[in-house]
Amino acid sequence: MDTINPKYRPNSNKLDINNLAEKIFSGDKLALARGITYLENDQNKDVSWVKELLTKGGERIKQSIRIGVTGPPGVGKSSFINRYGSYLLSKGHSIAVLAVDPSSSITKGSILGDKTRMEQLGHHEKVFIRPSPSSLHLGGIRPSTLASIQLCEAAGYEYIFVESVGVGQSETGISDVVDILCLLFLPGSGDDIQTIKKGINELGDICIIHKADGPQKDLAKERFHILRKAMQDGGMGKRSLIQFSSLHPENIAQLDTLIEEEIATRKSDGTWMTKRTNQKNTWLQTEMMLILKNFIEQHPIFAEKLQQLYSDNEASETIPIEMRSAIFTFLTESFPTDSGSSS
Repeated sequence: MDTINPKYRPNSNKLDINNLAEKIFSGDKLALARGITYLENDQNKDVSWVKELLTKGGERIKQSIRIGVTGPPGVGKSSFINRYGSYLLSKGHSIAVLAVDPSSSITKGSILGDKTRMEQLGHHEKVFIRPSPSSLHLGGIRPSTLASIQLCEAAGYEYIFVESVGVGQSETGISDVVDILCLLFLPGSGDDIQTIKKGINELGDICIIHKADGPQKDLAKERFHILRKAMQDGGMGKRSLIQFSSLHPENIAQLDTLIEEEIATRKSDGTWMTKRTNQKNTWLQTEMMLILKNFIEQHPIFAEKLQQLYSDNEASETIPIEMRSAIFTFLTESFPTDSGSSS
């Protein structure tokens, strides 16, 4: 006779997507976390519940404010969000934080430690914090970040913070998902030449010299004048610049005013919605590239050809760029542009 394990329970972690949209819309944090996890998995194809949720939460999405926080490693991005987020909570707002942590190129793992540096926010009922690994994607964020933002907005969160991994000048992906980008600088780093180089430094809306306290206070003042001159010389003089300390945030109201003024200006001149529309198009292009990449890697014929190209490349004395012709020939033969038909 077969025995039944009395301790057996069905797998409660398996995602039931049937009622997921309704649960997220009602503010269920566990459902929101599971929905984001579902979107982060490229193998999940059924996203009909997302369309249902975004249709229901359309007005919430229009009213939300997306704030990106980026800067070099060690600049204090999580501490800044913790402090400014607490200030917004005191004004009655709700907050979601999507923090992207770097993944190891060897183990593919991430520490996901950002949440531990947001102690004031971590246990508040009006806060949702979601750390995610970058999974080695370039640009400082994940390809699914925009969709995750929209899920948080549909769940009713008013301010959505997106914290990127520690970035360099070329990693500008975060600007494609946020309304306002806060760019944090360390008091004693860089010079005016580094400041005006194109890339992430050029895209910051609110430039913040962070950790402007203690022995670094004088360095922060010096850095402030250097940055201000560099912005003026580089044609970026209208950009907001402020010194700020998350430990001693005496001027946090001034910071909040700068951000509110930037938001009001963009909403009044029409650039707010234009930017969001452009962001959707940019991320459509990103999704198409990911789909094509996955298709090529997983399709039997393409996968076989790809392995052959790798083998040929390793065995020959050619440089990788010389394989471009072979790749192009293979693709054009697989997808001919001339149908060959005539009437």
